[in-house]
Amino acid sequence: ERTENDYMREHPEIVLAVEPYWCGDYFFDFSHPTYMNEYLPMALKQVDDWGFVGVKFDTLAPGIRAMERHREKMYNPDKSSQKLFRELISKTREVLGKDRFMLSCCAVGDGEVLWTCDMFEAARIGADVFEWGEFVNNSVRRAMRYYPFHNVVFFNYSTEVSMFGISCLNVQQIV
Repeated sequence: ERTENDYMREHPEIVLAVEPYWCGDYFFDFSHPTYMNEYLPMALKQVDDWGFVGVKFDTLAPGIRAMERHREKMYNPDKSSQKLFRELISKTREVLGKDRFMLSCCAVGDGEVLWTCDMFEAARIGADVFEWGEFVNNSVRRAMRYYPFHNVVFFNYSTEVSMFGISCLNVQQIV
């Protein structure tokens, strides 16, 4: 069942698209100043009030794809999706503070893992594991592939461990 909070009902312009996906139903317009300067800080304050010591960004790849599909609806379609995500991550860091642990979670391809690695303390580099073959491909091989980055660029997390139990971009978890 789809849920909207009061703020979203009062500010529908911050919602870029409504598309049911594993990470939720809503994709926000990161180019909209109301989202970036009001909604995001409000949502992050809630995360802070709940006492979470870190934030896991679990929707980087789906978010990029949604912004590309709906670029014409964006408040500022001239900014690239990658630039907008980097601005979102920077704003998150600004609001939560420089000492907050932030985990990138994008276990698709090299580009998805590496394009924000300078902004996070750690990265989940492997996809979900349900059987032996997936363990080898999504954990062992990817850990070996990204091992040169370990303790240099970020810390490698190759298995699905819900460290903090939250994805900042999933409205059902925020509200």
